[in-house]
Amino acid sequence: IWSITANLDKIGVLNSTPSFWVIALFSFVAILLLPVIALRSRQPLRQIQAHYPALLMIGGLCSLTVFLQMEAIQITLVARVIAVKRLSALLSVFWGHLCFEETGLRERSIGAIFMVLGVFIIMLV
Repeated sequence: IWSITANLDKIGVLNSTPSFWVIALFSFVAILLLPVIALRSRQPLRQIQAHYPALLMIGGLCSLTVFLQMEAIQITLVARVIAVKRLSALLSVFWGHLCFEETGLRERSIGAIFMVLGVFIIMLV
C-alpha cells in the first residue's frame, strides 16, 4: 500500500505544493472517517475534549512528519524517501521496549536492523 500511496503523493505534490497536498489529502481522509467516528463512538466530542492536549500534540507532530515527507518526495525519488521513513522501525522497537516493556527486544532488533540495512542498500543503488 505504501508503494502505491507514495507514488500518488508524488503526483499530488508535483501538481500542487506539499502543503496544499497534505491539507487536501488529510481533509479528504477526515471527511471519509467522520461517519465512522459518529457511528462507532459514544459521545465523540466529549472524548475529543477529554484528550485534546494529547491529540493536539500528536496531530502537530504527525502533520510535521507528513509535510516533511512531501517536501522530500518533491525533490528526490519516492523509494528513497519511503526507505528512510521506514528507519522509524528501529526506533519503534526500542521505544516499545522502554515505554511499554515489550518483550523480545533481541529478535525485534535483529529484524529492524535488517530493515535498516535494506535502506542502506537502496541508498547505494
